[in-house]
Parts: sequence; structure tokens; C-alpha cells
Amino acid sequence: MNLILNFLLIPEYGYMAAAVTTFISYVFLLLYMMVLSRKLFIWQFPFDSLIKVSFASFIMGLVVCYLDNNLTLSPLLNLILSICTGVVIYLLMIFLLKELRNKEIQGL
Repeated sequence: MNLILNFLLIPEYGYMAAAVTTFISYVFLLLYMMVLSRKLFIWQFPFDSLIKVSFASFIMGLVVCYLDNNLTLSPLLNLILSICTGVVIYLLMIFLLKELRNKEIQGL
């Protein structure tokens, strides 16, 4: 699916199409795996966790995008600062959303 979408969309829309088609492909894969796995074993998909992690990722993305658009340092320093800030924001959001267990917090 990803290859077909890439061949169709990248020539016209460029590298942004690659990001979108990869996202679409992974969403399709997630849904496909959920449907198939129900036939093999009983497992309730943790939708609560998916929502929390998606929200934390969204907030992290907003902060990193803001930094990327507003920093005027060298590109390498911008990248390093964005990565470090993104990790901290994501972990903070996961912690605030109570998605981490005590064992995971101790591991961090």
C-alpha cells in the first residue's frame, strides 16, 4: 500500500507525500493487525493508551514545530535542541497522562 501510494503521490507532491502515505499505511496496518489478531487470540486493544500516546505525540509535535520555526541558531543546534525538547515534552506528557507504570518510571 505504501509503495503504491508513494508511486502515485510523490511525483506530484514531493517528500511531504511520503510522510502522509507512510502514516496512512501504518494506520491501515494497525487496523488490519487488530482485525486479524482477534481470530488468533483474545486481546482487548488498549485504545485508552493509543489516545494518550497520540495526544502526547501531537503536543510534542506542536512544540518541536514551534521551535523549528522560531529558532535562529545553526541547523545542527536547532536539531539537537528540538530532539532534546521533544523527548522531554513527550515523557512529561506521558507522565502527566498517567500512562507510565511505576516500574517504567523507576526504569527511566
